Amino acid sequence: MSSLGRKTTRANALAMAAMCNADPILIDVQAAIDVVPNMPPNTILTSGAPLEWSAYTGGQRAAIIGGVTPVMDIGVAGRSGGQIGAGVRTAPIACFEFAVKAFQQRYGD
Repeated sequence: MSSLGRKTTRANALAMAAMCNADPILIDVQAAIDVVPNMPPNTILTSGAPLEWSAYTGGQRAAIIGGVTPVMDIGVAGRSGGQIGAGVRTAPIACFEFAVKAFQQRYGD
């Protein structure tokens, strides 16, 4: 093993020992949007590297869809005018899943 390889192995061992022997404490929990400078509000944070949408499956995909389900002002959707602000509701996710599938069929992933 080269000198650099030995130094790297030693440094990694020291770092690992420091992490394993640490006694961490939780100091605070905040929403990412409140603590990450210039973070766009539509950012999707995951536990790993960013993936293409098609690579998200199962629970990850469901969590992303659930987290970005649009909220509708039902007054705007009413049949008679003058109802803006009458109430806010979240439509069943199936409505949005149908719309996403139609969009994907028309424009691709």
